[in-house]
Amino acid sequence: MGKSTDLGLGLQGSFDDAKNCGYDVLIGNGTAQKLELDRYKKLYADLWAKFLDKKIIVNFYGDITGVQNSPYSKSTSTLKFFAAYKTAPITIGIEAFLQTK
Repeated sequence: MGKSTDLGLGLQGSFDDAKNCGYDVLIGNGTAQKLELDRYKKLYADLWAKFLDKKIIVNFYGDITGVQNSPYSKSTSTLKFFAAYKTAPITIGIEAFLQTK
C-alpha cells in the first residue's frame, strides 16, 4: 500500500486529557527515504478513539498524493478503517481499506 517511513512535518495530539481521542497529521515527501525529486507532497491524516475503558479502539486514516507527469497529472488516495476489541489474553480486530489511483 504505502511506505512505512516518510520525512516531513507532522502534528499529533489528543482531544481530551485522558488521551481517549486523538489525531495525527503529516505532510511528507511521499518517497520514504529516497531523494525528493518533485514539488508534490503527500498528506496523511489519522483520527483515533478508545472506548469502554480503552477496550474498543477505532481508527480512521486517509492519505492523498499528487504526482505530476507532464503533461498528465496523477494522484493516489487511501482510506482505511480499523476497529479492535482488546482484553488481557487476546485482541481481535478488523481492517478495511480502499486505494484509488
